[in-house]
Amino acid sequence: MATAILCAIRVTTAQQNLAVNWSSNTYGPDGPWNAITINVGGNQNSTDIESEQVSIDLLVGSYYASYIPSSSACRAYGPQCGNGGVWDPDTIPIKQPPPNIWDAPSFINITGTVYPGAVTIGTAGKQQTVYDVDLASIDTFSVKYPNEVTAAPELGFFALNSGMDKEIRALSDAKGSEDPWIVAGSLYNQFIIPSYSYGLQIGSAALNYSGSLVLGGYDKGRIIGPYTSCAGYMTTLLDITMDVETGPSPFSFGNASKLLTNVLGQPSSLSVKPDPMPPGLHLPAQTCSNLAQKLPVYYDSTTNYYLWNTSDPSYEQIINSPAYLGFQFTPAPGDEANVTIKVPFKLLNLTLTSPVVTRPVQYFPCIPFDRTPADQWRLGRAFLQAAFLGYNTHTNTMWLAQAPGPGVANEGLGLEPQDIANSATTLEVYSDKTLFADSWAGHWTATKATEASNSTSSAPADPTSTTTTNEHQPGISGGAIGGAVVGVVAGIAIIAAIIFCLVRKKSKQSTLQQSSDEGLEDTEIGPERGFRKQQSTSEGYTFLEMPTDHEVEELPNHAESKELPTSMRVYELESPLNTRR
Repeated sequence: MATAILCAIRVTTAQQNLAVNWSSNTYGPDGPWNAITINVGGNQNSTDIESEQVSIDLLVGSYYASYIPSSSACRAYGPQCGNGGVWDPDTIPIKQPPPNIWDAPSFINITGTVYPGAVTIGTAGKQQTVYDVDLASIDTFSVKYPNEVTAAPELGFFALNSGMDKEIRALSDAKGSEDPWIVAGSLYNQFIIPSYSYGLQIGSAALNYSGSLVLGGYDKGRIIGPYTSCAGYMTTLLDITMDVETGPSPFSFGNASKLLTNVLGQPSSLSVKPDPMPPGLHLPAQTCSNLAQKLPVYYDSTTNYYLWNTSDPSYEQIINSPAYLGFQFTPAPGDEANVTIKVPFKLLNLTLTSPVVTRPVQYFPCIPFDRTPADQWRLGRAFLQAAFLGYNTHTNTMWLAQAPGPGVANEGLGLEPQDIANSATTLEVYSDKTLFADSWAGHWTATKATEASNSTSSAPADPTSTTTTNEHQPGISGGAIGGAVVGVVAGIAIIAAIIFCLVRKKSKQSTLQQSSDEGLEDTEIGPERGFRKQQSTSEGYTFLEMPTDHEVEELPNHAESKELPTSMRVYELESPLNTRR
């Protein structure tokens, strides 16, 4: 009876969401990025689990198992490998290893051996230890960056999703089974959280804006409605835009739309996957080119990244302004309005460090992705700095929404953890449209009208670009355009006159010659001219006489005769009609 009572108390009191602790350290080399902190090691029979565990920092976003670097895996690489901590398990591995992790957009290749281990997770005020969690000790570990540099990442990855096989099992197996799970599944299986779900917003390490990860729930202070939702992990991206939230635009073109294009350079919607594992915006190359043309950004063939032109005066104006890159998605079922998630350019001013480059350089995280049919376009960590991502395994529902800025206390709109029910397909959110601007108010500076940027992109212009703007692009003045038009019209008129004279002259010559050859006499060329044509001579010349009805008059007496000056050359006038000899 006592056991039953204790079990009942455990079930009814422990079914609450669990927030995860975030590390005070940040990581690169293409961020900086926030990471979570968990403790791993030991097993259910440990007498002192705390002493057997090690603290590990992990990026969020792997599948099937949480992958943790081992000291043996990092031995082959430099000192950066394992910066987030290493774990060498002392338990017997699970017979069935997880599939290798090959993330095509970020070229991450991971193999590991899965061990059932204990994980202590939570915040300082509320921590939980769960057992028999799928933890993969990494055997081989590498990432190949766009410039072909291959290195080991600084830290491993925390699993949010376990793959459909594990998710199906999570919904069909009875709770309390001893089979290993990923952390969220274990917490749900052991009656600690109310649903096999999570809510994620990774914040901004550069702005000291910590992330938010809640298992079995979400933080209402990290989401601004409306949201889009769909079944599964994919959603439809309709367009990418550029605009400004408040004040004058820092762009000479005001705002722009139709920046999203497919691999053929045509405006098109794309099926995309919001995914915290890859770092950038992994989209068609033409889309990245469209964005670069609007910004002080250029494609660097050495690093194969789009780099910010930090010497351009508009660079500082843009990244410190309320300007943003807008990602437009289809609405949630039952809603009519599309959902736009705004990513301020301050969040898209990321830094490449060693081992990718020898010295830090600012880059724009649109990374051209040569996608295969088996993969998906991805919106990675750069996008999720400004977006909320949630998922409920039981209903197979994904939510995607605008996240607030850092706010006054670098906690968004404040800490408001909420449960996600096992059957939930909707979320309770704030819908005040002013919250986004308010949460960013202390972190950007509105552009002054006199400072509006006249910059053009540092990237080569792409003739296939299909982008549109609401104002004319900067160019020649109206007066210059008018002068050019007048000049063109005058030129056309002169050319037309010349062609007309030549054609008419040729026509006359043809008519005169034809009459001469036929020996015709006194044939009128034109009564309005009063000339008559005489028969051709044996030399082939044609002579013209004044008509006989014209009087011959002498010059009046006051007309003074003058000779040409001796310094002037005398030219004979050519005959108006050329005839053949």
